[in-house]
Amino acid sequence: MSKTKVVMTIAGSDSGGGAGIQADLKTFQSIGVFGTTVLTGVTAQNTAGVQNAVHLESSLVAEQFKSVAEDMEISAVKTGMLSNAQIIETVSDNLASFSTKPWIVIDPVLAATSGDLLLERQAVSTLLEKLIPISDIITPNIPEAEILTGINIDHSKDLQKAAHKLKEAGAKSVLIKGGHTSGNATDHFFWEDEYHTFSAERVGVGSLHGTGCTLGSAICAYLSKTDDLLTSIKLAKKYVTQAINNSFTIGEGSKVLLHSSIGDEEVQEKEELNA
Repeated sequence: MSKTKVVMTIAGSDSGGGAGIQADLKTFQSIGVFGTTVLTGVTAQNTAGVQNAVHLESSLVAEQFKSVAEDMEISAVKTGMLSNAQIIETVSDNLASFSTKPWIVIDPVLAATSGDLLLERQAVSTLLEKLIPISDIITPNIPEAEILTGINIDHSKDLQKAAHKLKEAGAKSVLIKGGHTSGNATDHFFWEDEYHTFSAERVGVGSLHGTGCTLGSAICAYLSKTDDLLTSIKLAKKYVTQAINNSFTIGEGSKVLLHSSIGDEEVQEKEELNA
């Protein structure tokens, strides 16, 4: 039997439990990896929106990272809410300190589903300069890709331009999520000279909370188990689609996802080969 993989989420807390590190840990647990956390901030948040948010001191962010990394072998890392430039620089420095580089998934969380700002606007350039160049994959939604690139995305050519600009900034691969478009929920993946789409029938369940966090953490978890980018994205898309299909109402605002395991035969086959 293969050793349990250890992954890390570097993100903020969602007191409502639908997004942030809470969604990440639920995803990790259901996929079968051991989740660790580096907390960057705390939000007073529920399904209706963010009522307040504070960021932690960067020194405490660094201490959390050191505490976990010195004790466990981290195979994959996912970042979420990073709040400000100082925290981004701290996270970048610590990720660069790994003797064996883990997979790095950057979910550039700029705002909550409700529209509440979760990253100081002046920190966007720091994100581009410090984190994107060390990422294996960056997973912006369309509004985030527009902010990061300054490109207004209306059609497929705009997607390609935005992805190319992010790759010029140093991203090894770019997955632009299609949740903000009409029709099927199609994500667009740009990697080296390859272009792939991952599509699922859009489920008419209304407003959802935590889908972006969950997709990024699912990719992170599957990367730790498969070491294969395309397989991990495909399985993560399948995981999120199932979670959306099973979403439910728990509060007065957006629906939340139901995190549960899926049949990941490809992962099992790879684990058996690597055992």
